[in-house]
Amino acid sequence: LRARIIGSGSYLGSPLPDPLSIYGWGIVDGAKALAMAGTWTSTGAGLSGTLGVPQLAGSGSLVADEPATLALSQGRPGALAVLVIGLSALNAPFKGGTLVPYPNLLLGGLLLDGSGALVLNGPWSPGLPGGTSVLFQAWIPDPVATKGYAASKGLKATTP
Repeated sequence: LRARIIGSGSYLGSPLPDPLSIYGWGIVDGAKALAMAGTWTSTGAGLSGTLGVPQLAGSGSLVADEPATLALSQGRPGALAVLVIGLSALNAPFKGGTLVPYPNLLLGGLLLDGSGALVLNGPWSPGLPGGTSVLFQAWIPDPVATKGYAASKGLKATTP
């Protein structure tokens, strides 16, 4: 956040002072600072279950070490979800739906609460270069769903 604020600042006068020895020398451009953040995009392809199509949402700037949150809702209450994470799109038929990310990483045994929700918080990875996309999708065992599984829509996070 500090780097984005400093990087978006501008000086109004001339000559330019040394920013390391003068406090308050610039003006922050909020729109430019926000533009330095990454994007979260829904890719579609959800599969309905007990509470409809599970929803997967992301928040955070996608800047290295800044907080990021994945929030799953409308899953089967008390179910154990699997989060599929990939660096590319697969978009292959799977369990009556579409597996959106290529499964580079599977995080299983994620317990949904009594309302069918789960929130995962943590810092965004510092090792991803700018412009990298990471895809996420949650799969949830659900006896009401087609072939016994519900799936969230895919979610794509693209680093700034």
